[in-house]
Amino acid sequence: WLFSRQGQLDDEPDTKKKDIAPGANTDKPTYKLVGFISHIGDNATSGHYVCHIEKGGKWALFNDNKVTLCDKPPFGLGYIYLYRRV
Repeated sequence: WLFSRQGQLDDEPDTKKKDIAPGANTDKPTYKLVGFISHIGDNATSGHYVCHIEKGGKWALFNDNKVTLCDKPPFGLGYIYLYRRV
């Protein structure tokens, strides 16, 4: 689902992008958490991985073919965290 609809994920153009000149950058970058991957299962040899993605202030849980809204994502249980520079 995610890969077949990538063109629809960012409906608004990114107007905050700026050209960064080579050399020292005095701005401290800021990052926003946009997703994370976690594991559901008893141990590393059983279960599977799922992904939580934030879009429009809401979190969605991608679990195989099922995508649902998630009111309380388990932020502390992620294996890989995805950030966007803002």
